[in-house]
Amino acid sequence: MDVRLDAIRPRSLLHELEIHARTRPAVLRLDLSALRQIDSTGVATLRAVTRRLRRSGVAVELHGATPEVMRVLAETPEPDPPKHPPEPGVLESLGRSCFAWWSGLLTLADMVIEAMQGAAGAVVGRRTFAWRDVVEQLELMGADALPIAATMSFLLGLVLDFQTWVQMHYYGTESVVLEFVGIGMARGFAPFIVAILLASRTAPAIAAQLSTMEMRQENDVLRVMGISPVRHLVVPRLFAITLVTPALSLIATASGILGGLLVTVWLDPHWMAAFETMLREMTLGDLWLGTVKSVLFGWVIGLASAFTGLHSGYGALSIGIAATRAAVASILFVMIVDSIVTTLWTMAQ
Repeated sequence: MDVRLDAIRPRSLLHELEIHARTRPAVLRLDLSALRQIDSTGVATLRAVTRRLRRSGVAVELHGATPEVMRVLAETPEPDPPKHPPEPGVLESLGRSCFAWWSGLLTLADMVIEAMQGAAGAVVGRRTFAWRDVVEQLELMGADALPIAATMSFLLGLVLDFQTWVQMHYYGTESVVLEFVGIGMARGFAPFIVAILLASRTAPAIAAQLSTMEMRQENDVLRVMGISPVRHLVVPRLFAITLVTPALSLIATASGILGGLLVTVWLDPHWMAAFETMLREMTLGDLWLGTVKSVLFGWVIGLASAFTGLHSGYGALSIGIAATRAAVASILFVMIVDSIVTTLWTMAQ
């Protein structure tokens, strides 16, 4: 009976040879005299066995092969070993990183310009989305986040007033503590708390939604239909977050002042004078600065999360990666914008 070495035999052959190789012979001779047919799988098996045994210190010799088997062994080319590209140098790695950053900035700039054009078109009546999409986003971003934003600001105002009052009491200037809390909440603390809340809550949600649509190739369907995903998906979210952030900021300001006022009422018998001082010293400019900051925070959060969601890729892990990057990028850009606006406002005074 003819013996074949084809796609059916390699596994059993490998098992048999492994058993013989356990005795660690110096030379292992394979008698191929009974082998009448061999295919590419059999050739690959023999070569794999030879390499594996030689790495173990066992020499392999082939004996008794028929001319037909020898011809197949000779005519089957040895696969080339995989070629690993050389590791890039420091300058090459730096150049690649710079090129990737520049490419990402250009892509982000294109998306920002398209989003602004879509927003302007929606204002004049040329829009590719329904206003109910904006209302839905307003509920998700604003109404659902209102309790936690108000609570966080209330607690911050309470702690800030208490800690400041304890320090200022030694100098007899506790009457200005509530003024400090009110102006601080209006100018920076409340908008920043709202921005951090949206960056950790809304930004990952936006990125995950857009990334899921990107993975399912729904955005590609929109492009085939001639609908821009930026104008159809990003613009309504920008409208919603532009309205949500200043509204939440004003509510957070009031909540923080209320927390500080409760501490002042508890600690200072002359709390009414402190309250009147705060009302007299606070101006619309303080609220205006907080409103400007909150609008800018909303824009950078919306654009950063949309960018990471639309350019997340098609893998299953891309959704989680996009959500994480959206949160990190949003917080980073919020801090940058806050520093720039605060510095410019202070220098202009």
